[in-house]
Amino acid sequence: MTGRPPPDGAAAPADASADEAAEIRDALADNEVYAGKPHGEEVYALVVYSRADPAALAGEVGDLRANFDRYDTHVKTAVYGTDGGVQAGDGDASDAAAVVTLWETEDAAETASEYLSGLPEVVGRPEDREGFGTMGMFYSVKPDYREEFVETFGEVGGKLAGMDGHRETALLVNREDDTDMFISSRWDAKEDAMAFFRSEEFRDTVEWGREVLADRPRHVFLA
Repeated sequence: MTGRPPPDGAAAPADASADEAAEIRDALADNEVYAGKPHGEEVYALVVYSRADPAALAGEVGDLRANFDRYDTHVKTAVYGTDGGVQAGDGDASDAAAVVTLWETEDAAETASEYLSGLPEVVGRPEDREGFGTMGMFYSVKPDYREEFVETFGEVGGKLAGMDGHRETALLVNREDDTDMFISSRWDAKEDAMAFFRSEEFRDTVEWGREVLADRPRHVFLA
């Protein structure tokens, strides 16, 4: 499955209506968080989870990336894990690494999905899990603020764990670049996630992030 942005640029769950997509986009835009296409181009995102040995998985993904890099439409492929990150909630996010791949065209992403499915010990994709999922990608942290970012996210995660409808949130770290972060979050329903996006805690976190992030966060939503 691809996390495909609608024509107006906002990324939303695959089963979201136009009104739902607009609601998500507007809530994030109110906090100046970009909910659409990274750097202005249309990008198709794929995520799979694997419980394979991290080193072995990284080797397999490295081989795939070398093949993917031969295509101009390939943007990025990386393995993210909770080693060095943070988890909040009772879900299984800490049990699996996330393999993320980004492409400029839907056809290329669909072709790549066939190869991702062949990775060892794949346990599913975001759409295979219950509830409403949101994926925050492209969190590039200034190196001097990395530890502070992780600690602050841990505090935010503690607040998330007590929110109605929250299932799990994990801060995952790129195995090859520890300033590249990926946030996986899951809620009972869209309304629960929206309540957080409209909360004072979220606004405060976004404001603080302006100081420590190398670029503004860009969100991709997958059902």
